[in-house]
Amino acid sequence: VELRRVPIAGLFSKFPRMARSLGKQLGKQIDVHLSGEETEIDKSLVEDLDSPLTHMIRNVADHAIDSPEERLARGVGETGNLWLKAELTRTHVVVTVQDDGRGIDPNRLRDKAVEKGLYDRAGADAISDQEAIELIFHAGLSTVEQVSEVSGRGVGLDVVRTKLKEHNGRITVESQVGVGTTFRLEIPIRKAVVVIDGLMVLQSGEQFILPFDHVLEITEISPGDLNYVQNLPMASVRGKTYPASCLGDLLDLPSEPDGVTQTRPGILVGCKQGHACLLVDKVVGHRQIVVNNISETIQGVDNIAGVAQLGAGRLALVLSVPDLVQRFGENGG
Repeated sequence: VELRRVPIAGLFSKFPRMARSLGKQLGKQIDVHLSGEETEIDKSLVEDLDSPLTHMIRNVADHAIDSPEERLARGVGETGNLWLKAELTRTHVVVTVQDDGRGIDPNRLRDKAVEKGLYDRAGADAISDQEAIELIFHAGLSTVEQVSEVSGRGVGLDVVRTKLKEHNGRITVESQVGVGTTFRLEIPIRKAVVVIDGLMVLQSGEQFILPFDHVLEITEISPGDLNYVQNLPMASVRGKTYPASCLGDLLDLPSEPDGVTQTRPGILVGCKQGHACLLVDKVVGHRQIVVNNISETIQGVDNIAGVAQLGAGRLALVLSVPDLVQRFGENGG
């Protein structure tokens, strides 16, 4: 399986040089500060973010960062700063583009909106400053008097917003005149691209994946290693006993009844819910796999954490160890 997550550093790395050289063309000094470059995102998302971010960096260099003279006049250092930061929340990739430039003037945008016929004067005056600032995402609305070579070319921030919407993402802006502007791009993490280490096992002719995080030990369980407490099998592993069950029984697959008649692989698993020994037909081995999360598509599926892509179009179910261990508890309860 092609591992599709790559560090965002590959995308970020070209922007410092780009911003400096644009600054040079425009007679400005620009420093770029990167953080979170080790954040890993889906490879195709890197490609999709390339043009919006390139456009935004050009925009900052061209419009947001003011000239050294203007900066000195408003009492800040003559070198403008651009911060580019990536982080992962549990559900989103968040990229922040922040500058300490001149800021977006809501009144200029109100005037522009009236000029373009988006609002009449009274309507434009009635909207909040934040609503006025957000007009920069409106197609064809730019506060720049001439379309410049650097960022103009008819590509506005509306294009950036449209691109993000294709990925169910969004862009928000905060700006203060004389302080700077922060754009925040939020894109949902594609559930299809979680890469995990897993142990592949065979049970009743089907392949299953146990996430390696929960696998404590792989051992052999012979009939003599099993004791029965109130009719429930307990496996003895290194002198300790653990509840044991055939994986097929837990998943309601056709399998031999739990009375183990021959030595079988036993996988000791552990999680917050406890420990247990799973008996399987065969251990296939360690795999690094791409997992599709199915919890959103199929609600209420017990024991299954996702679907693994094995390559060549083959799939295997990824088991949820906490769910399985809970079943032991219920059986024992």
